[in-house]
Amino acid sequence: MSFGISVSDILQIIYIVKGVHKRCANARKKGWRLSKRLRYGHKKLEDLRHNLHTHLLAIKGFQESLRHQAMRPFYDRVDRFAADVRAGRREATVTTILDDDDGDNEDTWRLIRRQLFGDEIKLEVIKKHQVSIKTYI
Repeated sequence: MSFGISVSDILQIIYIVKGVHKRCANARKKGWRLSKRLRYGHKKLEDLRHNLHTHLLAIKGFQESLRHQAMRPFYDRVDRFAADVRAGRREATVTTILDDDDGDNEDTWRLIRRQLFGDEIKLEVIKKHQVSIKTYI
């Protein structure tokens, strides 16, 4: 009686099973070594994360100090302008002529445009944000 399987087929199957078993045994050893490396790497990663966080905080502090130094001339200019307005050495400004709460006055808008153009702000930007400016004023 023949089952359609020869002795050579059975030997090939045994050879394949033996090779797979050997690879699985080696894989277990390699997996253990890999997990050991991963655990070691995780410990090192925590140290690196701590160092990175420390350096990042130092960089953010440095950037903040640079930002304040860059804004210092602007703050000085605004302080001088406010002192001149308080002392009466400046002409009427938007803040001083709007005491009557008349935001639709055309003279007021001319003054606003003149002051904003002096600060190099374009007319398109003023027209785009005119409603917001009126609301703010």
